Amino acid sequence: MSRELESEDSVPEQGIRAWQGSGLRDYAPIEARLPVVENSITQNALGPSTFGAAIVSNADVTVARTSNRVYGVGRTVVNPDCLGFCIPLSWEGVLKINGLVATRTAIHVPVEDAFFHIQGRERVIIGCGLPRASFVETVAALQGIDPYESVLCTRAVELAPDISEFVRNGLTAILDEGLRAGRASTSSALPFDLTNEVFDLMVSMYLQACPKPMRKAGRANSAARIVRAAEERFAQAAGEPVSLADLCLAAGVSQTALHGAFQSWCGEPPMAYFRKRRLTLMRSRLLHAENRRGAVKEAALDLGLMGAGMCEFGRFSRDYRRLFGEAPSVTLSRHSA
Repeated sequence: MSRELESEDSVPEQGIRAWQGSGLRDYAPIEARLPVVENSITQNALGPSTFGAAIVSNADVTVARTSNRVYGVGRTVVNPDCLGFCIPLSWEGVLKINGLVATRTAIHVPVEDAFFHIQGRERVIIGCGLPRASFVETVAALQGIDPYESVLCTRAVELAPDISEFVRNGLTAILDEGLRAGRASTSSALPFDLTNEVFDLMVSMYLQACPKPMRKAGRANSAARIVRAAEERFAQAAGEPVSLADLCLAAGVSQTALHGAFQSWCGEPPMAYFRKRRLTLMRSRLLHAENRRGAVKEAALDLGLMGAGMCEFGRFSRDYRRLFGEAPSVTLSRHSA
């Protein structure tokens, strides 16, 4: 595993930070100081669990490239003051972002203002975050309307192929230049203004994709609301049992609607998805836990993965091995490796 902080303050006069890590067993964007308030990754199938990240940011904007080898679902809620864009660079098989199949001509924006769900395998994604209010004001001014009339596109922005590649290449170049500056001496300076460069690129992209102002909000995506309500109910449980009826009640829908939303957005029925969510949380817990007797059982009980009986422990261990290809005790031993 390689985890390297390229520079805490790469370019002091501009307040630039550059960070890069590869082969990470665990990836925590909040710890990496991304504009993220919630994040989780749920592994859905047996496979390697390694991540990588490269980040350049200042007080206003962030550009990040993340790689994820595991097949599963990533859930991210960005800071409500920030507008996020999610741009897939490469992926294996089918990649879904907010329930939509990813293509080379779409740039994805969050639903319900701040909510991203990403489902797939072997994916590399570049994203950027910038101040929401400033972006809305600038777009509205250029469209000739008042900011309060402007409603941003949701889920995805469709671009012409050449514009799509231009945006991908532009963000990649900005990120790579920032990382090079971070690897240089602390007196290095970027050859451009990070905030203006990112802001101008994304505003130009948005206006070319959406030349006409959106004055009225479209019908909110029902699957997004269902999944988010169920996710929030799961989070409130904090390791306590959660039933299918609990999730339906929280989302205000039938079991059929709940299953349909989760199959589309997460590739799993809701109860199977949340079981794997807790198993993935368990793996993260073990990777950071002290390697001592009883640590596995203690964490499993705390996360609601088993009851007190040995048969429950046996079922938990089998589920864990099927998902991660190793026993929980082996994961625990990696902490001191």
